[in-house]
Formats: sequence, structure tokens, C-alpha cells
Amino acid sequence: MWMDKRAGVALVLAGLVAACAAVAFAQPLVPSGVQDFYFRGSQPLTPGAPLPPPLEGEAEGLVEAGSCKLCHGNQGFEEQWPDSNSPYERWRYSMMAQAYRDPVFQAQLHIAEKDAVGSSDACLRCHAPVAWQSNRVAPPYDPADLFPTDTDGVSCSICHRSVDPDNKPGAPVPDLEILQALGSNRPVASGALGPAGKAASQGHLVIDPKDRRRGPFDLGPAFGYHQWEQSQWHRESGLCITCHDISNPVFSKQVDGSYTLNAPNQPHPTGNKYDMYPLDRLGSEWMASAFASGPVTQTIPGPGGTLVGRFGGVDRVSYASCQDCHMPTLVNTGCLPIFGQPIRQDYPQHNFQGGNTWVIRAVGDLFDPLDSNLDDYAGNLDVQGIDEAVERNKEMLRRASDLEVKVIGSRLRARIINESGHRLPGGFSEGTAMWVNVKFFGPGNTLVQERGAYNPATAELTRDSKVYEAKQGVDATMALLTGLPVGPSFHLDVNNKMFFDNRIPPRGFSNAGFAQVQAAPVGYVYADGQHWDDTLFDIPAGTVRAEVRVFYQTTTKEYIEWLRDNADKPANSTTYIKPPAGSSATTLGQVVHEQWVKWGRSTPVEMDVALTAARRCAADMAGPGQSLGADGELTADDIIVFLNFFFASGALADIAGPGQTTVPDGEFTADDIIVFLNGFFAGC
Repeated sequence: MWMDKRAGVALVLAGLVAACAAVAFAQPLVPSGVQDFYFRGSQPLTPGAPLPPPLEGEAEGLVEAGSCKLCHGNQGFEEQWPDSNSPYERWRYSMMAQAYRDPVFQAQLHIAEKDAVGSSDACLRCHAPVAWQSNRVAPPYDPADLFPTDTDGVSCSICHRSVDPDNKPGAPVPDLEILQALGSNRPVASGALGPAGKAASQGHLVIDPKDRRRGPFDLGPAFGYHQWEQSQWHRESGLCITCHDISNPVFSKQVDGSYTLNAPNQPHPTGNKYDMYPLDRLGSEWMASAFASGPVTQTIPGPGGTLVGRFGGVDRVSYASCQDCHMPTLVNTGCLPIFGQPIRQDYPQHNFQGGNTWVIRAVGDLFDPLDSNLDDYAGNLDVQGIDEAVERNKEMLRRASDLEVKVIGSRLRARIINESGHRLPGGFSEGTAMWVNVKFFGPGNTLVQERGAYNPATAELTRDSKVYEAKQGVDATMALLTGLPVGPSFHLDVNNKMFFDNRIPPRGFSNAGFAQVQAAPVGYVYADGQHWDDTLFDIPAGTVRAEVRVFYQTTTKEYIEWLRDNADKPANSTTYIKPPAGSSATTLGQVVHEQWVKWGRSTPVEMDVALTAARRCAADMAGPGQSLGADGELTADDIIVFLNFFFASGALADIAGPGQTTVPDGEFTADDIIVFLNGFFAGC
């Protein structure tokens, strides 16, 4: 029987310290098993589990996406369904469809399982849900044993047979019975959180044991193609939160806000995600935003001076749920026109667009197109379809923020406004970054200075500007246990502390609300209601204009090189991810790095750009007490400092050239005095 958690951890630490004094440290980093990463909800197919035996022609009762394609794809009906608007056509190019094939995920999965045995079980529950529900990925599993349907990521069956774990009013009649049948596996009630009192599901997937397909529309009593249930939950963010609020159940939150290891080989003591370590709180961020109590009006300029919806959708200018933004609506039917189903005025496109700009290309390069569903129906890779999906993601990023630039005294202020329903950048934080790039130009388009410069040939970023990111890692206790240094780390499943998080919060942000859902800023301050952030740049002497840009990068050099060096699983014909023809890679990490290089080193996306005239106020030279440095005010201190430098031939007084130009010329003349006085009395 396990003793108090802290005492147990102390004994483990003592033993490890003694062992490490004599021998080199070995994997795994922490003692764990599958039970440590248990989540409530539907469990894998085992005796007594709430899923049926395999159905004829189906994989463990869950229909493969290829079957859905027959009615919900547009092959042969391109004229009736232009621009590939059918559900299957849009889904197959999304990262939802490629959630398991994603080589970055595969590399991180391998490292996580090395670090903490059994942790892959928690990851595969959402990345390979069909395989997980079918009990084919219990660690250690062999990818060679998977069915083709197992690798389809978050497929049609998973979403359309999902049951609302909170069973809100109006849920389909069978749902309560399904939840009750789970017994002790039923997800913990989440309680009311957020400004709208919205309940957040625990991220614990519940699947209907029968093939009753749920969706937001009433298909009518005459519909006979398959069983169906109308589900309002499929219009709500709770469906998405099922997999987009990620917790690590191996840790429990303590009174002081720290997270410590649980006793090994048993489930989390409460099963409540807010008692676990928060790896990602995308869904909870939405829940604590104004969007959860929305809708929030979000528009951009459209044709002819009109305003249109920022994130698309037929006549939509306001947004509330995840689906509103990531599944924009259009006038369409959900299945082949030959079936005579009604045209929906608000049919949700199955785009699932997000911020990933290169991995879908890697999937296309690493897998046979027929295996990845990325074929053009003639056996070839559908490059156009992939390109269009990447462009949708880039457009999503461009619409997620606005940039305002203003010259204030001798400084340039760049304000980034978060227009999304969660923190920006959002989602999986490992390796993602957003930053401000500023270029200051002098006369003749001469570059005077650049801040936040990115070198596309090396993927290196100069960190002399604002970078928005989150840095998780291990605290002193976990460092002693694992042998890792205290501080930020990419060892996802043993991280237990957020060291820094300055990502920009959404509308409706409050410090108390975000702290309640384990998403408070760390090492940075945002005021209640602030959904923007300002960065001030000193304007260099000689500047006449500035260009300001905001960039987003899906996968940074730091992260991809860490995967390269740590995902040492052999990459060959016996593993799931193997090198393409002509590759020199021998490990999974090397394959991922090679693909990253091939596809532009995760080329940063320009989210916003602003061009402005920007002249440094030459007269603002000092603060109170004649201290050096512009303070935005013009006083006698500025005059005294200027004259002191002028008569001492100090460089700061060289602010003009012949003819009173504002370009320093290395000489101290009356021109410098005149330019200074003109600026001073003009209040520049």
C-alpha cells in the first residue's frame, strides 16, 4: 500500500540519488505504467467494456472513413460539389485526418514513451482513437498490427459517434444510458466555469457503442441510409474540447500550486483534469473568454467597402464556438446530391483549419497517397489539394490577429490584437513561436536596423524583439528524479512546471478566470480585459520609415533539432515512419528533421504587416535629472543634455547634416542646433 505521495516521492528520489552516484542514468525518467495515464470515458474493447463486438465489414464496430467517402465524398460529382466542399474531401487534407501519421507527433510519442512508460496510451487516445478504442495500441504496441483504418486519425466515426459527457438538456435519448453504463469510467462532472457558466468536458472521449451517427441536423423520419441522432453538442465547443484540453494525469496539483507525482501504477486520484498538470488549455481558454458567452462580432473589410465575417461562413459576422471559426459555413448539402437531401443554409465545412503549415506536406512525402487518403483518385499524390489546405491554414493565421503601429515620441509602438477565441499563438505550444519583426529604414531605402530578424537559410531568429511562446519544464523535485536540469524542457510527459507564458489572451480575459482553468500568464503581466500586447522599439537615429511584421512559425529549429537528437527509434521498413527513397536518415528523429528542412524549415507565416513613417524625435534626449534616454517629454533637461554633448563633440548631438537634413554627418554645426530646436518647439 502506498504511503503519502510526498513521502513516497522522497524515498524514490533518495534511491535514485544513491544509484546515480554509482552508475550512469538510464531511461525511463520516471517509474510509470499505463494505469498512471488512465482517463475516464469509453475504454478499449475488453470483456465488459461498453463497445460491441466487431460488426461485419467494420473495424471493431467503428466505420472507416473510406466507407463514409462513398456518400460524403465528391468523386465523380465535382461539378455538383465544386471546390471540393464535401465533408470527406476537406477532412482528408486536415491535420485531424493525419493526427496519427504526423511525423512530429510520432517522434514526440516515441520520446514520451521512453521518458514515462505508458504515456503513449494517453496520446493515442486522441491521435489514433479508432485503434485505441479497438485495443490495438496498448503499450508496447507494434504499428505493423494496425488496420489501415487505425491510422486515419480523428475519423468520421469518432466525431459523429461521440457523446456529450455532460449530458446537457436536449441530448439524444440514448446518451444518458450510455453514460450510466460506463459506471466508474464516467467522466467527472466539470462544473460551471467561465463567464458564461459553460461546462468544459474533461477531455474524456465517450463513444456510442452502437453505430448511431450524430450531427446537428434533423435528417427526417424518412432517412434510412444509417441510424442517426440529432445532437446540438456537435455545434458546441465541448466536442472539440474533448481532445483540445490536454492534461497529464501522472501529476496532482498541490495547495501551493505545484505539481507532484502520484503514487505509481494507479489512476489519478480524482480524475478531474483541473487537478492534473495542464499541458494545454486551448478549450479552457475559450471557455474563460468572451466567446463562450458570445457571440462576438468579428469583421474585416470586404468587397465594396462592406464588412464580412473575419473567419468566413455564410453571412456570419459573429462567432462563439470552435466550429464557428474552424468549420466556416456555406450553402451546401452534406452528402451526394443524388440522394436528394436538403440544401443546408449553414452547412459546416470540414476544414478544421489551424496553424500547421508544413506537416501535411511531410505526410504526403512519407506515405503512399492511397494509405494517407491524399490521392487524386488516380493513385497519385493530390498536390493541389494539399496546397489548398496549407493556404487555408495560412489564411487562418492571417485573420487571427491585427497589428496597429504608432510613433510615440522617440519610440515605435507595435500593438498585436488577438482576434481569436483563445491565446495567441494557441494550441500545442512545444516548438511554436510568434514574434515581432521591425525594420527601420533611412533615406534611400537604407536599412538602419532590424529587430527580430529571421534567417530562412538557417531558421535562426535573433531574439532582440518580442517572442510569444510558452516554456514548460521540470522543477527542482522532478530534476532530481529525472536527471534533467531545472528549467524549460521538451520532455513533455515529465514536465511539471510552466516557466514562462506570454501568449496573448483573448477577449474577455481575466487573471482570476484564467488562473481558475490553469492558464494564467507566467513571467508576464496582462491586465483584466487586455487582449492585445504592446512592444516599444527605440527609433534609431536617421530613421525615416519603418516596416513592422508579425510572424508565426509552426516548428522552431530548437524543437526540431531536439526531436532529431532524441527520437532515436530506427526508421526502416519495420517501423511506421520510414525514410522516403533517397533519404540518408536512419532514425525517426532524423526523418522528421529531414522533412522539416525539405519543406522550408517550417517557413514562418506573415500574419500582419504595417508600414509607417517613423522619425526619431531628436529633441527628446533625456529624462528627469538630465538622465540619458528618451522619456516622451520635452523639458529643459533635454536642452541641457543636448548642449553638453554639442560642446563636447559628443555623438548624441550629431543629429543633422548640411541643409538641416536629419542624417548625422559626423560634424557639429549650427545645423544640428537648428534641427534640435525645431524639433523641441514643434513638440516632436
